[in-house]
Amino acid sequence: MNTRRRILIYLGALIAGSAVLYFLVFAPRRARDPQRLLTCLPAGGHPTLYIDVQSLREAGILASIAGSASLEEPEYKQFVSATGFDYRTGLDAAAVYFAPEARFMVVRGRFDTAKLTAYAKSRGGRCAAELCMVEGSAPERQISWVKLDRDVLGIAVSKDPLAATMLARGNRAAEPLPPAPVWLALPGAALEAREGLPPGASALLGSLSGANRATFAANATGKGIEVRLVAPFDDQLRAEASAKRLREATEALKALMAREGTPVPRASLGAVLAGGSFRADRARVEGLWTLPGEFFEANK
Repeated sequence: MNTRRRILIYLGALIAGSAVLYFLVFAPRRARDPQRLLTCLPAGGHPTLYIDVQSLREAGILASIAGSASLEEPEYKQFVSATGFDYRTGLDAAAVYFAPEARFMVVRGRFDTAKLTAYAKSRGGRCAAELCMVEGSAPERQISWVKLDRDVLGIAVSKDPLAATMLARGNRAAEPLPPAPVWLALPGAALEAREGLPPGASALLGSLSGANRATFAANATGKGIEVRLVAPFDDQLRAEASAKRLREATEALKALMAREGTPVPRASLGAVLAGGSFRADRARVEGLWTLPGEFFEANK
């Protein structure tokens, strides 16, 4: 997968996950344990996404985000029919790790391992103990999965048919996590301007260049969705310089929209990016964007 496509996936996943949070203010809350999934992912410096799917389902809107079942690909329908697993009803949480040549997922939910094994064998795959592997839609898309716990499954899509064996409890040390049901963590190496991204998004990544990492976390408020950025640097001077670049990029985006002479809808992506605020707090940059409730209807 090329760099441009990976970055678009990261941003798209964050926005799609954030969209549902507007409806979660009064959703029922139950204890979550994201560390249980995250510590099974490979250690290393690549982007990580976490989504509390259970909260989305509790709010009754997962289907509208995921799309109509009638529009799903025949391959997926066959998988659901053969295994009895459907993410809309069977998945509770997912942690995804985007390595350069592979994607790793650790998911919590309800799985019928006997049916998963039968599915792999029916597609020419094979299973040994808790590990199964099968070729995906192309030879370089080898899909493997391994049962990590009663309700936890590790999945890998890679050239390596045994990639799922890299998933195991204790791979990663426990780490402080954003207090949000949807968040995206980017390592410092991913923080640079990219061709093909919207101007505001590319400028955002470029302005964070030099940070050790950046975390974007989405939470519901009475005003809509707040997406908070935290990006630590090695020292305060670098953090202050980054915050200044972010403010300048935001002002430049405002000026660009003003030159176009057409009123920019409040719910547009450009208006949201232009409304960002930033500050340096010692050796880290903090940022905030607010997505109004109508943003999600306007950007379907």
